[in-house]
Amino acid sequence: MQDELIQQTETLENEKKLSIKNQFKTKKGRMRFITRVSMFSALSTVFYVWLKFPLPFFPPILKVSFSNLFIMIGSLLTGPIGGVVISIVRFLLKLILNPTSTGFIGEITDLVIALSVALPASITYLIKHDKSGGILGIIFSFFSWIIVSFLINLWVSLPLYLNLYGLDACISMFKSFAPSITEENLTTTYLFYFILPFNSLVAFVNSGVALIVYKKTSTILKAIGI
Repeated sequence: MQDELIQQTETLENEKKLSIKNQFKTKKGRMRFITRVSMFSALSTVFYVWLKFPLPFFPPILKVSFSNLFIMIGSLLTGPIGGVVISIVRFLLKLILNPTSTGFIGEITDLVIALSVALPASITYLIKHDKSGGILGIIFSFFSWIIVSFLINLWVSLPLYLNLYGLDACISMFKSFAPSITEENLTTTYLFYFILPFNSLVAFVNSGVALIVYKKTSTILKAIGI
């Protein structure tokens, strides 16, 4: 019995040394950080570049992906620095593996959204490092995703797309999905018919899966020494 208590105490001490707050203080902690960041960067990139698909009621430039799911979980397990690194690595790898077709507009938009997912989750979990903190972090990321995606498209992405493709081309692209779209209501239609519902749906699915699997993922990684 005493041996079991000693072993449990040693395990807790080791985990404390490897916690997000202390992970850079030991060689093992730094190696765990690098391993986890590399793994979640790779998974996020695979889903971002290849495993995504359009929905029939949204324009083809909007594709469903579970890439941000891995950014969300990776951020919870590596902290804010890890979340930022995963987001940036995914951005860079995408440009290498699949060069931009949108003049970098789509990639930069996705990077900003990824950071809006990574930081709320990881910072909340860093401050409140328990199950409720993880749940709160994911909920904050869900709302941050929706708000930031709306604002980045309003202020940056849509104006740049209009400049790149032209007004007529953009209206033509969206016409089959929103027949009533015109020059006067283009911005409103794009944001409220496409961007807001699309990102709400995708954020809900990704966040829901993260709520279910993030703790199990952490347990499995610790069990195999990662």
